[in-house]
Amino acid sequence: MIRHDESLEDKIFNMYEKLGIGNDDACLNCRNTTQNLSRPVSFWFVGDKYCFSKYKLLFIGKNARGNPGVARNSYLDSRGRADELWEVSWPYWSYTRSISDELYGSDSGDYIAYTNIMKCNNSDTVDTTSNLMKDNCISRMQIIKEEIKLLKPTNIVFLTSWEYDEYFTSIFDEMISIKSENVAIGKKKMPWWEFTGTIESSQINVLRIGHPERKNKVVYVSEVSNWVKNQK
Repeated sequence: MIRHDESLEDKIFNMYEKLGIGNDDACLNCRNTTQNLSRPVSFWFVGDKYCFSKYKLLFIGKNARGNPGVARNSYLDSRGRADELWEVSWPYWSYTRSISDELYGSDSGDYIAYTNIMKCNNSDTVDTTSNLMKDNCISRMQIIKEEIKLLKPTNIVFLTSWEYDEYFTSIFDEMISIKSENVAIGKKKMPWWEFTGTIESSQINVLRIGHPERKNKVVYVSEVSNWVKNQK
């Protein structure tokens, strides 16, 4: 069971309330134009040792599937479901858990923060997020940017592949690209982009990679873990 930094998590929930997540005009625009739209889904969790951890690492996925969590005002609190999913074998969870284990050892979930770039979804299986949804959630409401401002990570790993790259300028005030290439993960090539992102004068080491699905786990975990370890 992950031990949570409930104080910091409450700050994120308070931010959601101030932004009007689920009720804002941007949210209503999505709801009125998108079939099968889920309720907004919260961040997954903030570990209780995250703020003082060696790497202060934030993982950011694409979006959740379906409606995981329990109702909390106009959105879903997904922390309890994340506690359960942290132990499953699905690549999105098990690869991230293995990277965290490599960096922190046992109880590694206590040392990281985990969220998604999108708060809603309209598919239980694959990412079918429209540009309208991305515009409203990432650019107009800037929910993920506000989460990052509260979490103050030193390192971010985006598990989003290239489908969200054009929206990074809505998240970061400045970006300095370091390296962009395709790297071999077993027999497959994976997009790999390293850059320094700045938000309110705070510089963050950022790695944007592909989703772990159907990737060689040993190589994937090793490459990402080594990147984190090599950051200053």
